[in-house]
Amino acid sequence: MLESLEKKALELIPAGDERAYLTRNLDSNRIRQIERHYSNAGQAARSLLSYLNIADILRLATSAGWISVTEENIWEIKRVRNGAAHAIADLVSSYDDVSELAAVKAECLRLSEALRTDLVRRLGV
Repeated sequence: MLESLEKKALELIPAGDERAYLTRNLDSNRIRQIERHYSNAGQAARSLLSYLNIADILRLATSAGWISVTEENIWEIKRVRNGAAHAIADLVSSYDDVSELAAVKAECLRLSEALRTDLVRRLGV
């Protein structure tokens, strides 16, 4: 579900100068971090967009007006995404964790639907 949300939001980013787009829409410290990862990859580097994390992607989608999500929800989604991707500790160890997962799921479904609706509107389908 989280990967689907990322993919849908990335599909809405306009083609063109990725560096300029990211510079206009993300914090300068984060841009430097992304560019450092990109340059460290050398010839194996793909698009700058492939170095974005879910928080970056959600902020870009919010700033473009495709979705409306709070910074608090972005951080909750990022924490769950990181927990699922990097299984260092149990993702669920208490009832509060279960409640947070349920809340993140509901928010991801809401955001996915908003992105799908925006994509359909843009394509005129």
